[in-house]
Amino acid sequence: MDRLSGLVAAIVVAMAIAVTVVLVGDGTPASRIEEDLEWTLRLREAEAALATGRPQLTLIQLRAAYRAALRTGRWDAMVEVGDVARRAAQGAPAPAPTVPTASRAYLAALALARDQRSLDGVLRVGQGFAALGDREMVEYCIGLAGGFADRAGAEGVVRVQAFADRYREVRGPGLESLRE
Repeated sequence: MDRLSGLVAAIVVAMAIAVTVVLVGDGTPASRIEEDLEWTLRLREAEAALATGRPQLTLIQLRAAYRAALRTGRWDAMVEVGDVARRAAQGAPAPAPTVPTASRAYLAALALARDQRSLDGVLRVGQGFAALGDREMVEYCIGLAGGFADRAGAEGVVRVQAFADRYREVRGPGLESLRE
């Protein structure tokens, strides 16, 4: 009976592992899926509040999305929060309370991209700062991306140079044309 009990226990454990893998799908930990769900849900709520002209609710949801996105440790999540905060600022009277949220989100994204040595991340953050009109941060991103590009090879160098050229060509407020 002890051997049979051991076999049954092993089968139950194997089935539990299989069910966990199937439920999660690609092997992504359930907590990561929940984190992604939280920040994207908060961001959608912020966008809905923005679309319906409710600036206070937009700001509340942006701050919640910021905190949730920061917990993911992903630069792309922080950039998305920054982008929505920046768009919210465009329609608001000056000074827009969402500009600091956008700037903080881009700064957090830059720190994450730098730590992850992500050329894509640094260039994308540079686009965000350009759209905010923050010339100093765009130049910083170009310099940082240049260091990463050297390690990425010729294609990386070309991408950074193209970004820098576009930025310097359109330098001024409303630098939306820097999107790749």
